[in-house]
Amino acid sequence: MKFLSPDSPAGMRLALLAVVFLIPWTVLEADAQTGAAQTIDDLVYTLPPGWVFQPVQAGPEVKAHYAFYYGGVPCGELYISQEILSGPQTVDQFFQAGLAKVRPTLPYYQARGTQKINLAGLETLVHEFSYALAGTMFIGRTYVLVVNGKGYSFFFQTVSNYFSSVQQAFAQVMSTVKTAVQPAPAPGPSPRPAPSPGAGMTVEELGMIMKLPAGWGLSGDTAGAKYRMANANGRHIASLVILEADWKSGLLAMDGVPMDKILDVSLRNSKEGTFDTFQNYAPLETAKRKIAGLEGLVHDFTCEQSGQKVFYRWCLVAMKNKPDTESVKYAARVERFAFMAWDMDQLEEFKAGFKAVIDSMRPK
Repeated sequence: MKFLSPDSPAGMRLALLAVVFLIPWTVLEADAQTGAAQTIDDLVYTLPPGWVFQPVQAGPEVKAHYAFYYGGVPCGELYISQEILSGPQTVDQFFQAGLAKVRPTLPYYQARGTQKINLAGLETLVHEFSYALAGTMFIGRTYVLVVNGKGYSFFFQTVSNYFSSVQQAFAQVMSTVKTAVQPAPAPGPSPRPAPSPGAGMTVEELGMIMKLPAGWGLSGDTAGAKYRMANANGRHIASLVILEADWKSGLLAMDGVPMDKILDVSLRNSKEGTFDTFQNYAPLETAKRKIAGLEGLVHDFTCEQSGQKVFYRWCLVAMKNKPDTESVKYAARVERFAFMAWDMDQLEEFKAGFKAVIDSMRPK
């Protein structure tokens, strides 16, 4: 179960409501998704009006992040997490294990109550608590479920004086949760056909074109990795995540900072704001290289996800929409994407495959 640490930049957007904001195009783009059913593996949910999609900048178990707006003011937020369980667990065991991990990160934690409810035919544990940060009291409510060997948590939070007004909005989201209809398994050991050896796909992402070799395909997961790779038996063995651009670091180009230095700043910000939320983060290697003919950086590291070691290849590339002129300097952006793999015995093969994808990239 994942509560988010209040002292983590990725885990606490509402630490002080006075500094929380969304630029208008983000709100408008996200509002267009309101009312559409969202799926995370075994669960389906729908966002009522007022909920706005946010980029996920927390650990890999966090699959979706939303902010709740009322009258144009951010009043609450929701993180949806999923963990693959290492063995059979009850909803109580999953909850207690998660609470033991995160309770030390919640200053002045105080339980407000725990109860069991029936949610779409599933036993669901609801835990409500308060904590204080920077002189402000917060109230969190977490709904915990275990479905098909996976633990799910829907974590809502807001400042305490807003709670009575927005708790109904939290409950309204949960009233839409139901189990996804699972297709009947195909006969034989392989749940889906083996990828054709000659197949592959060319995709456009982040203003670039890249070639994904045989085995890669769209995941269909709107809240997680956009592309996934399967082996000959149809087992998911690698992922490609398309991340939000780092505009803040890119603005340094306006001050004449070289592109390769901007990449260093962006990586440092990721280490301080994202990687510190990963369990047992261990850097392996960092290298500058050209990506689609542009200045790029590749950072390899491992971490643990639900007790399993995961390899990441975190990729950054600095680009501008227009080249600078003698009189005008244009802001840059740092585009980000990441590869993931789980089988450490085949790590060198995965590294070579990820490198081949990066080598194939060219400007759109």
